[in-house]
Amino acid sequence: MKVMLDAWSSWDVPYTLRMAKLMEEYDPHWFEEPVLSDLPKSYARLRRESPVKISGGEHEFTRWGAKLSLNGY
Repeated sequence: MKVMLDAWSSWDVPYTLRMAKLMEEYDPHWFEEPVLSDLPKSYARLRRESPVKISGGEHEFTRWGAKLSLNGY
């Protein structure tokens, strides 16, 4: 069974990285929406540095978010 943790966009990058390191030994499948969806640079950093996969974007549904996605975030 895979365990996935949903942070409800309530964490910041340092806290997410700390939790990822603490939870790594339990092999969670992912952290869902750890930071606000309109912070693509935060998601990019988490993707680079987190030992746990990061899932996000379900709350990004505006034209501005789509524009950011098209520009490489």
